[in-house]
Amino acid sequence: MIDGWSMGVSSVLGFPLARATARMSVPCQSYGSMDLAPRELVNTMPSILFVCTGNIFRSMTAEYALKARLAPRSPIRVSSAGTLAIPQEMHPDIHAYLVQRGVDPSQHHQRKVSADLLHATDLVIAMSTDHQSFLFDTFQYRAPLFNDVCHRRSEPLLDVWEAIPTWETDLNAARNYVFQVMEYIWASVPGLLQNLGTYLRVE
Repeated sequence: MIDGWSMGVSSVLGFPLARATARMSVPCQSYGSMDLAPRELVNTMPSILFVCTGNIFRSMTAEYALKARLAPRSPIRVSSAGTLAIPQEMHPDIHAYLVQRGVDPSQHHQRKVSADLLHATDLVIAMSTDHQSFLFDTFQYRAPLFNDVCHRRSEPLLDVWEAIPTWETDLNAARNYVFQVMEYIWASVPGLLQNLGTYLRVE
C-alpha cells in the first residue's frame, strides 16, 4: 500500500493490494547522458508529455495523476502518448481505479508519439527505458525517465509482462501489480512537481 488509498480500491475490486508480487522498477543506467539544464519553453504555456508503449496504462495514469495535482488555473498542459498505441479497450480494472480517483477516463484516446508531437512539447518523460531508447533511436530525443524526474533514480517503471513473467496465468499477481504501479505513479507526482524546475523553466 503506497499512500493509504489502496484499501478503498481493493474493497471495490475484490483483491488485496498490500502484498507486493514483484518490484515495479529495477536499477538501471539511463539511456544516454542527460543534459539536466532546464529546457527553454517552446510554448507560451509549458507542456509535459508522458510516453509509454500503449498509452493505455502507465503514461495515461501519469497524465491524469499530474492533472489532478495541478491547480485549476495552472499554465501547464499535460498529455500522454505511446510508442505503439495499438488501438485497444481500456481494461475495466484500470478504468475502475481512475474513477475511484475522481477521474473520468471515458474521453481518453490513445495516440502514437510523433516528431511533431515531440517538437510541440516542452518536456517529454519516458515511463521506462525501452521508451527512452525508442525516443532517442527514432527521433534523437533524450527524455528523462519518470523515476529520474520524480525520485532522482534511474529506474524504469516496468510493464506487467516484464515484472510478472507468469502474468497470463497468474491473473491475481498481474492485477495486483497493475494497481500497485498506478498507486506508485499517483504517489510520485508530488516529487515530479518538486523537481520540475530541474528539467523545465516554469515561471
